[in-house]
Amino acid sequence: MRRKKIGVMDFHGSVDITDPCYDKDVWCRMNDVKISDGEYTCNVWHHTDKGTYKDGTPYSYILVGAIGIYRNGDIPRQKDMEKIGSIGVDADYGSLEAGRWGNVVLADENLNIRKVIRRGEILK
Repeated sequence: MRRKKIGVMDFHGSVDITDPCYDKDVWCRMNDVKISDGEYTCNVWHHTDKGTYKDGTPYSYILVGAIGIYRNGDIPRQKDMEKIGSIGVDADYGSLEAGRWGNVVLADENLNIRKVIRRGEILK
């Protein structure tokens, strides 16, 4: 998998760990997770899967294997990490089709953000 830096942000005190499409009162998120104050780098690890369908049509799509935020950009070794919980994630397409608007980020094959939708309003 390849790593891509998404951005850098200052965090102070705590964060919510969630798929951004979910409301605060659902089971599949972690709220108010205590973290150290500081600047965190967000990275994703991804892989592009390419192939050909049986009819000869080519396909290509991105698989994201992990998303993480790292204080001061320092990525710890796997053996030094600890599991703090689990969340549920999806693309929230069902909510969009049902008219329930969450927050959706649509990216191209290079993980460049192409469109951001917040509560049904297209921001970009």
